[in-house]
Amino acid sequence: MDIAPKLPATFHAMIKSSKWKERKEVLDEASTLLSSTLKIKDSPELAELSRALATCIAKDANINCVMVAANCLESLAKGLGSPFSKYREATVPLMLQRLKERKANVTDAIGASLDAIFATVRSSLLDQCFSV
Repeated sequence: MDIAPKLPATFHAMIKSSKWKERKEVLDEASTLLSSTLKIKDSPELAELSRALATCIAKDANINCVMVAANCLESLAKGLGSPFSKYREATVPLMLQRLKERKANVTDAIGASLDAIFATVRSSLLDQCFSV
């Protein structure tokens, strides 16, 4: 399913809001959409979405926003599968920066997201090996 048109129209503006409640609200909407969509169709808009989520994980001061953004990325990676592997270079380094966080629930959410991303890389490599 193509989720890009279903994302809130104000997503990119709201995720940069100075008010954490607005950021959390738009992230919750995206999380609901992503987690309820089992198979996500790849589209160019998803590159910008994945970068925005990774930036939120790396730089947001509110840990609730960070955890929801990590859950969003996990759902996006699982829904896309191997096509997500092309976004790993834009997302993983930003996420790794935040693993210094002392709160276990934050690092657990980021770890689950990283696991989902690495699973797409493995399946992408397997696809390449067996397509010869």
